[in-house]
Amino acid sequence: MDRYISLLLFIGLTWGQEYDPETGEIVKKQYDPDEIEIWNKKIPPSVYLEKLSNDLERPSRFEFCSYGYLIFGFGVLFFSSADSNNSEGMRQFGNVMGTACIAGGLFVASRILRIGPKGLKWIPKTDEGKQFENIKNIQDKNEKEKLAYESLVALAPISRIKKNERINALYEDVKKGVPPPIKEYRLSNLDKIRIQMTIEEKALDDYLTQKIIL
Repeated sequence: MDRYISLLLFIGLTWGQEYDPETGEIVKKQYDPDEIEIWNKKIPPSVYLEKLSNDLERPSRFEFCSYGYLIFGFGVLFFSSADSNNSEGMRQFGNVMGTACIAGGLFVASRILRIGPKGLKWIPKTDEGKQFENIKNIQDKNEKEKLAYESLVALAPISRIKKNERINALYEDVKKGVPPPIKEYRLSNLDKIRIQMTIEEKALDDYLTQKIIL
């Protein structure tokens, strides 16, 4: 995962900033008019990046919330069993486990929520969510859309690398006779699955073709 983040940062730094070779200071990059036109389409890239972020953040939030509620619920059950148990040892065990589970549930909540100026706010967990979080409040429209476009361009090849690695691992497992997690993951279908676009590649393609977002 670190190498993916490093690649993303490298692309962002490469495209987003330039440095004076003599002083090392950051200088404003002079973009080619044709490049500006790329991120200046009718439907801006930030719209597609936001949809991509939402599509991937929702299941991530659901997963964390489910874990948090489950752990917290176990804590309440342990406290309830401690109150109704006559054995001193079992009461102590219930109190300890209840405290630990409730603390664990609150810890999970702290990983996905933070208190901001306007109340509770979701903490993005995916690379796509973090990229959109970084650009969504930028007031300079041209700068915002430039960075949104660069994020879409950077995320697409990273998602392709990850997908190819997963497919290669499945391919090796199937060849060794390891039962695949999904029946459709047979050798005859893996190549078909490989060439299908990732959600990040689809988001970039939708922007370039200006597909209407419903």
